[in-house]
Amino acid sequence: MSEYDIWRTTTQVLAVTAVIVGIIQRTQYRFLDVLFEICVFHVPALTSLIIYSKQSQS
Repeated sequence: MSEYDIWRTTTQVLAVTAVIVGIIQRTQYRFLDVLFEICVFHVPALTSLIIYSKQSQS
């Protein structure tokens, strides 16, 4: 498995996790503070997306 494939998998896992947590937080049950949710789920997902997109360009 190449580094590009690993970043793609990482980005997919983090994005899906962030979306699922976001949907649960907004619709069913709010169990996390909003700032905690952003820092733990959304920032890493966006960071991995940026890294993955930079690697796909090179």
